[in-house]
Amino acid sequence: MKARNVWLEFATQVPANKLIRVGSRVDTRFGEAEVEHIELVSPGETKYGVAVDSAPWSDKDSYVFDLSNGHFVYGFQIYDVLSESLKHEQHVWTREEQAELANLYHLARTALAPGDPSEYERRLWASKEFSKLYPEVSSTAAYSELERQSAWRY
Repeated sequence: MKARNVWLEFATQVPANKLIRVGSRVDTRFGEAEVEHIELVSPGETKYGVAVDSAPWSDKDSYVFDLSNGHFVYGFQIYDVLSESLKHEQHVWTREEQAELANLYHLARTALAPGDPSEYERRLWASKEFSKLYPEVSSTAAYSELERQSAWRY
């Protein structure tokens, strides 16, 4: 009996033009989870890069994905996109929500102590905590709002 190349069979079943978006449900080596953040990384870089909203399936190995189950994965560790993102609706931010999000961002320095957490770690922690307080707002939307706030603040 001839041995099957299961990976080759699987790889040819996924359309090359498929996108992995923030909010998409994916199957990974750590199980099923929702993509919360995507970063395009430079060759040779392993973890941090430029935040993006989506990654093409055909080039997923150039990206790092933060997942809702607390893990991060490299593109090659994503086996399939189970469902498309349903969280692309734009949230209209109230002043109170923006203030709460900013407060959580500043609180993250204490919550993540000891040490000096990076801006990325603080934003990630604050966006997840905000999403717990306001379940109708995804942590991805909160993270994007923090990025937007920091852009006009400095």
